[in-house]
Amino acid sequence: MHNQSAIGIKNVSINEPFFTGHFPNHPVMPGVLIIEAMAQTAAVLVVETLGPSAAGKLVYFMTIENAKFRRPVVPATSCACTSRRNASAPMYGNSAAWHASTVSRSPKPAMPP
Repeated sequence: MHNQSAIGIKNVSINEPFFTGHFPNHPVMPGVLIIEAMAQTAAVLVVETLGPSAAGKLVYFMTIENAKFRRPVVPATSCACTSRRNASAPMYGNSAAWHASTVSRSPKPAMPP
């Protein structure tokens, strides 16, 4: 089925401004920015799934459950944020429930299947 998943890729470099203070001599991407990347990927999926009537509308990130950070995201890696539509969730107007996103890191970005 069309518009069931989306992948957002963030190539992380040492030049990111947050690395100067997070953490000195041990740069790690802040978890809040990883969550934001996941939320933005899910927002694109929501708008694309709702079709032309949703163009230009705002999508708000309302909740997160069971977030876990398994390993740090460091410079010279890529974050692949995967969002999948929760097919069992009903859609009401401009709102819908969506399955949680996941983040992985590897030297090369993960590409959609």
